[in-house]
Amino acid sequence: GGGTEAPSCQGRVLREGVTNARDLGGQPLPDGRLVACGRVLRGGSLTPLPEASCTEFASLGIKTVIDLRKQVEQQALPAPDCVQQNAAVIDAAMPKLLPDTPDNYLALFGETTAITTIFETLGRAESYPVYIHCVIGRDRASFIAALVLLALGAEKQTVTDEFMLSAEAGVAVKPECIEAVLDEIESRGGIESYLTSIGVSAQQLEVLRAQAIAE
Repeated sequence: GGGTEAPSCQGRVLREGVTNARDLGGQPLPDGRLVACGRVLRGGSLTPLPEASCTEFASLGIKTVIDLRKQVEQQALPAPDCVQQNAAVIDAAMPKLLPDTPDNYLALFGETTAITTIFETLGRAESYPVYIHCVIGRDRASFIAALVLLALGAEKQTVTDEFMLSAEAGVAVKPECIEAVLDEIESRGGIESYLTSIGVSAQQLEVLRAQAIAE
């Protein structure tokens, strides 16, 4: 699993200055295990990050930030110094998803370069802990979080429940959007079959599971 140093699952993180940031840790898996705390986090942009959140970011020990924003946004609003000093920033740009409709969520399946970059990153033990973000942590971050949770073995209801947590952070989400993604994965033969078909290796998935499942 994620080793003994992982912080306890605290749900929402970086409340100062970051929209909708939270830990995927604590989500249940069908075999009775849980997603490990403090290993994969998701949310909104880290720009701008007030000093209190810079301190919290450092305490979370995040080593890798996966930026899903369009390249023009990444360049205009780069990660602040306190992030870049602590973490490698990976460009996994995906187009902005507006409006948030099931069809627009499904269009993200076309972003195979970004998706394989993300799973390559998650397939390296030294990447962890990882923070995955878009602008407000609603759509692109949710799409990737769903793929990650499914790859860890989570059931569809768990993925939907995690998606709906955005509403608690004041970010309105539509369950039919994530349901469309889950149905699409199923129609492609399940998560392993889908990820393998776009070039994600069994070894990368093995590392993800070793790092992000609590034993």
